[in-house]
Amino acid sequence: MEQVETLDKACETAGQWVLDRARESAASGGIPTLLENRTQYEENRFTHGARAVPAPWLLIRRLYDREIWRRPEIRSWIRLHLEAGLLPASPGVSFDQASDDNLRNWAWILLNPLTLLIEKRGTLNLSSAEIVEIYSLFREASRGTIRCEVIVPLLGVEGDLPNPLKLGNVYQLSRFTPQEKNRLAGRWLNQGIITERALHRSKFKLSFEEIYKQPEQEDFQQTLQTEVELIITALRLAASGRVGAPALFENREVSGLGITAQNLPNLDVPEVVMKPLLLDADTVRRTRENYGLLAAANDGTSKFQLDVSLRRFNQAYSRDNLEDQVLDYTIALESCLLRGLSDELSYRFSIRGATVAMTKRDPVQTQSDLKRIYAARSKIVHNGRMPDPDLVQLCNDLSRVILLCYLERLADGRSVKAISDDLDLQVVRSLHVTQSKS
Repeated sequence: MEQVETLDKACETAGQWVLDRARESAASGGIPTLLENRTQYEENRFTHGARAVPAPWLLIRRLYDREIWRRPEIRSWIRLHLEAGLLPASPGVSFDQASDDNLRNWAWILLNPLTLLIEKRGTLNLSSAEIVEIYSLFREASRGTIRCEVIVPLLGVEGDLPNPLKLGNVYQLSRFTPQEKNRLAGRWLNQGIITERALHRSKFKLSFEEIYKQPEQEDFQQTLQTEVELIITALRLAASGRVGAPALFENREVSGLGITAQNLPNLDVPEVVMKPLLLDADTVRRTRENYGLLAAANDGTSKFQLDVSLRRFNQAYSRDNLEDQVLDYTIALESCLLRGLSDELSYRFSIRGATVAMTKRDPVQTQSDLKRIYAARSKIVHNGRMPDPDLVQLCNDLSRVILLCYLERLADGRSVKAISDDLDLQVVRSLHVTQSKS
């Protein structure tokens, strides 16, 4: 506790001393500016333009370039953090043995949180409480503890949502506010991570805040992406609509680190979403049920047996061409319905699909629809013929029903092949029953 208080006081004193020097520099030479391409998001519109933006944080860089790290105020600050084990140093190297390169590097590390805070606040007039807080978070990050906020904009979701609600293990579904969009607009629109149209059309988001250890970062990043994939897939299986997510944004500024972004190409959808998913209480209920089935099937105890089917199902949502969508949906169904087969494919495709979905859909109509889908798939592959536009929605509807039927049976511990083989036996038994009655 005593060390924390000592470090807090040192950071407050050194931080204010640096700010005083920066203000002196501003008084003599003015606040530097940067010419930036800025994008500002407001409700229903964006404004763009290159403009000179005040950049008071550049004064800290100027002080650094003028070798402020040689000053005793900075050197004592460095020494205290080095002795606390908060700065990277070679084994056995003490402060008195440090080279100029060491001092420059350590000074830059200590000045960085203050620079980020000035950039965020846009002023050199920072309170002692703000300085103490940013360096407290810096110390946590130095010890390997990262605090971050994650935002995943959703595309193709509309409807009413009075209150935020939890989806999956960590994410919360809520409205994507203009203020939150504006935080992303200036930084990422001009870098191709997310487009203006996508940001404007995004009405909802997935988000959460997390604290994790740096050695766990790789696992943490994988968890973030896996959770998003499961939730988006659960939404897609819940109702018709081209829901997707273009990117994942991880804001670690609270730890003095900054913002990172990750594209999600397998979950993205075309910017012009023709048919959005309508969010209501029933859709939310089904989404939660679907998430449970997906998480159970993908729990890591064995290779996920529907991974190909669900990957092609999701891939169809990112396609622009109708024939690509039909092929992806058909492959998603073939991968489960035809598991282990090499002949009578068209017949088994339709009869197995009709059987597995018989409690949710008229089997005669399902078999007819599946025959139509398989025939269209063959015409695309062998004759290059474009499908009927209405066929895409039928493919989506049947894929959602049949994949959910498989997920429900996987929850009972059976393999995909065993489920498909059981469907053949189910057909034979039904013929036996029919024959007995006659």
